[in-house]
Amino acid sequence: MKPNVVLFDLHHTLTRTKESTNSMFRRIVGEFGIDISALSDSELTSAHARSNDWLLRYQLENNVGPDWGERAEQWVEADRVMYEVLGVSGLSDASILEIERRWKHEITSGAWESLHSEAKRVLSQLQSRGYLLGLCTRRYDDPTPLLKALGIRDFFSVVTHSGVPGYAKPSPYILLRAAEELHANPRLCTYVGNDAHADVEAARRAEMRSVLLVWANPDEGRIAQSDVTVLSSMNELLEFFPSALAPNQ
Repeated sequence: MKPNVVLFDLHHTLTRTKESTNSMFRRIVGEFGIDISALSDSELTSAHARSNDWLLRYQLENNVGPDWGERAEQWVEADRVMYEVLGVSGLSDASILEIERRWKHEITSGAWESLHSEAKRVLSQLQSRGYLLGLCTRRYDDPTPLLKALGIRDFFSVVTHSGVPGYAKPSPYILLRAAEELHANPRLCTYVGNDAHADVEAARRAEMRSVLLVWANPDEGRIAQSDVTVLSSMNELLEFFPSALAPNQ
């Protein structure tokens, strides 16, 4: 039997970002009267990394589940670590919570990401050719509101997500969960992503076929192993799947 399930990553696979995370952070905290114009992007990145280190320890020590992180209040302590590293003091928990809610709104509403111009046509074509489609993404927030805002939710028979280490890619957890919900053997699934480590490795661990789509970052294709299928455009998905994977061929 040939694979007839196609699972997709989201960020930089089906969507493109409108600005960098540092730019978005500067803009959002600015709306709350916090001036971080004197801080460089490297300082912001370092502060986020310190916060993520704290968050990793917290999540493992507290054995949080795969859906942890969807509520804004869960982020207050980690955010406070970040602000302390940045030298931003005097913020109340209520203020941090409101900033986090604003951040989550950007992430889930489509304000930060836009759909690749060819994505909807490609998804529609694959669906019309008999493929079951799913979405498996490494993020803390349920992507369903974003998929609805982008007009592509109805293409997917299953949507799974997690940003929690141990569940998030490169763990195969969300890929295997999607296959189970579709009642599909993982070996009859293909995972399409953009990251040569997280996406390809997750597919490998799940025993799924892997396709690396590198329109957003061609460098990922250069570091991929030789047995990985690398495509440089969305349109190539339509050329690849019928010739290699169409279920009725």
